[in-house]
Amino acid sequence: MAHYNWDQQLDTGIDSFDLHHQRIMEYANEIFNAVKFNDREKVGYTLDLLLEYTVSVFSYEDNLMDQSGYPYAAEHKAVHRTFTHKIARYRQRHQTGEDVSRQLLSELKVWITNHVRRDDRDYVPYVRKKFSTNWFSRFFGKKCA
Repeated sequence: MAHYNWDQQLDTGIDSFDLHHQRIMEYANEIFNAVKFNDREKVGYTLDLLLEYTVSVFSYEDNLMDQSGYPYAAEHKAVHRTFTHKIARYRQRHQTGEDVSRQLLSELKVWITNHVRRDDRDYVPYVRKKFSTNWFSRFFGKKCA
């Protein structure tokens, strides 16, 4: 059962970005369900996956911001690094036996609703302008062109 649901207000207009963000939301839902069923091991496993995923996705997004000439790329990358460090810290705290699940879920909800709606949407026009070829549209999703 999903606790957090994707809605159109979160769409950036580029399918690949939206799929990345939806996956982060799926991890949040997996953690929510693990907490609901008191499955501490599943929380830890999902935290590991979430950390690995955010590092990969943020690297991808950071690269696109650089290539597209987004003027606030440095600041946006710093936000990504801060978030990744927070997730890593939640993971460490979880590994020491602390119950971080409620705080983590709150952090993920804020991240999804605020960062995706505001920060990520800001650089989408730069990506679209730079990569407005048919190849890009096919590769990154039909909504891009």
